[in-house]
Amino acid sequence: MAELTVGAKPKEKPVNEIPVGSKYTMTVPLDDSLDKKGNPSKTATFHLKGMDEDVFGAAQKMIENGKEFDAIRMVIKALWVGGDSPELLTGNFIAVQSASFLVKKMLAPIPGELKKN
Repeated sequence: MAELTVGAKPKEKPVNEIPVGSKYTMTVPLDDSLDKKGNPSKTATFHLKGMDEDVFGAAQKMIENGKEFDAIRMVIKALWVGGDSPELLTGNFIAVQSASFLVKKMLAPIPGELKKN
């Protein structure tokens, strides 16, 4: 199961392993094998900084042009500050598919409020 933790530290890693500047911790499966508890047996964990305007705009354009998986790889490489190498996503459909769901959360607009005066 893919997981995105915002502003929190993974419970299984000591605090000193979270890099400075990390806003998100993303864990994705690398294959479809499961352990005895039903959890993915091989995973990759990426520590990512917060989304910025340039990465957001580039990702949106790539998605509009039908390059969703390329956009996912680009976002993770651009925002990566630690953890496993983003190169683990290269050629790994399961990892990119899982990361796609999580990156879409990062790309979703933050709702605001509009009131008529």
